[in-house]
Amino acid sequence: MAGVMNLLRMSASVRAFLFMAAFYAMPRLHWKGILLPLRLVEYIAVHELAHLVEAHHTPEFWLLVERALPDCERRRERLAELGAAVEHVL
Repeated sequence: MAGVMNLLRMSASVRAFLFMAAFYAMPRLHWKGILLPLRLVEYIAVHELAHLVEAHHTPEFWLLVERALPDCERRRERLAELGAAVEHVL
């Protein structure tokens, strides 16, 4: 939830853009994500929303993700651990 709160602290124009654009980003989310802990689902959502601002994994992209989720690296590592297990579900 902290990442969402950090997004809410962004300027109104950036926040409005991100939330309006979220409707277009959400198809990128795979249904298996629901099997992950909420903290990782939040990381995935923030990651995908950041792609609306920076298309590639540039340093600016990671700064944007880190701005929303200061512990993004830890969540990314955890996703790498758990993601493989979820990948094998139907």
